[in-house]
Amino acid sequence: MISEYGADASRIHVISHPSYLGSYESQDITLARPMPDRSPNEFLFFGMFRGEKGAERIRDAAAKLTKRDYDDRLNMYGKAFSSQRRLLRRLGWNENISLGTDRIPDEEIPQVFSNAHVANTRYVRCM
Repeated sequence: MISEYGADASRIHVISHPSYLGSYESQDITLARPMPDRSPNEFLFFGMFRGEKGAERIRDAAAKLTKRDYDDRLNMYGKAFSSQRRLLRRLGWNENISLGTDRIPDEEIPQVFSNAHVANTRYVRCM
C-alpha cells in the first residue's frame, strides 16, 4: 500500500487474525501456490456484510480507486441481509467490484483466497 499507492505508513496497521491455512486444503498446497499476477490487483472481502467490517468505507475506497483509474478489482463474497440491499446496490454500481452473496462451497474457498493479493475476512479499521 505504501509503495504502490503512496499511503502514509503511520496509517497502515496489520491486525492479527486467525488464518484459514490448513482448514480447506493442506497447508503445503496453499503455501506452494504461486502468487497471482498483479494485473489487476485483486482485493478480497470475505464473510458476512456487517457494519463493523467496514463495507461502507470499503465501498468508498473502491470508488476512489476506480475514479483514479487504478487497475484494481474488489471481490466481495458473503452473506447479506435484506437490510443491506441499499449498500449492495451501491457496491454493484462500481464496475471494479464483483459481488457474491451465495454460499461458496468449501472446496472453492482456497481458490477464492489464492486469487487475492489482499484479503479482509473479519475487520477493517479505516483511518
